[in-house]
Amino acid sequence: MTETHHPPLMDQIAVVLVRPMGDGNVGQAARAMKNFGLSRLLLVNPQYVETDLLKMMAIGAYDIIERAEVFDSLEAALAGFQFVVGTTRRIGKFRPRFCTSRALPGWLLPQLTGGQRAALVFGNEVNGLDKPELDLCNQLAEVVTDPAHRSLNLAQAVVLIAYELFSAAAQAPAAIDKHTPASHEQMQRLYDHMRRFYLEVGFIDKQNPERNMRQLRRIFARAAPSERELRVLRGIMQDTEWYINHVAKTGKRDGYREVAGDGESGDCP
Repeated sequence: MTETHHPPLMDQIAVVLVRPMGDGNVGQAARAMKNFGLSRLLLVNPQYVETDLLKMMAIGAYDIIERAEVFDSLEAALAGFQFVVGTTRRIGKFRPRFCTSRALPGWLLPQLTGGQRAALVFGNEVNGLDKPELDLCNQLAEVVTDPAHRSLNLAQAVVLIAYELFSAAAQAPAAIDKHTPASHEQMQRLYDHMRRFYLEVGFIDKQNPERNMRQLRRIFARAAPSERELRVLRGIMQDTEWYINHVAKTGKRDGYREVAGDGESGDCP
């Protein structure tokens, strides 16, 4: 077995390439991962055909390509991750600059000391990540470049972000954080429930529901609630839905639902 010397936190971080088009870029990205202690690669709907160029560009890191996991959708690839970082260079009204690549380790690494896992998501070489894909991310990160020429090659983006994380992880304390955030999949179920609930009560604009949902996603992404806290939140919504449909509409309080003493109303689907 090959001895490794990289910071242990890097084993908890995966790289996700969404619709990559160039096999050379994928090879270079794998080599960049190996340089900075990253070993898990996920490919979402890859568009390239593997050639000898990939092996040449991935010299010393082809084992990462061989172990790569392939998915049909980004949502499927992200199941099991607690933190998801989307990379983008397009900053607009609904894409606030959460952090730069230099600031990213200060936000991400302290949250991984309890064994949680993070995914770094990179879009394809032409269009990057689209809005629905960015909505699946807890955090957005941007590599600061000259405004006159902001576009980066895919492998370059992987190098720069991996370097920042590797450098910071080498100095990170080995403290144990007992707070375990809910998984990405559990958070998506919360957001789906919130969308249905807030549409029913009229909080969300039916003509543009994603505008409100993006704000809510940002709030809960910063909070990083645990699985138990998610059950409490969904229990509140379930009981409120019951009240609206049973008490408010009928005026009857008979058979009022009893909830657990800690504020939970049972398991949520």
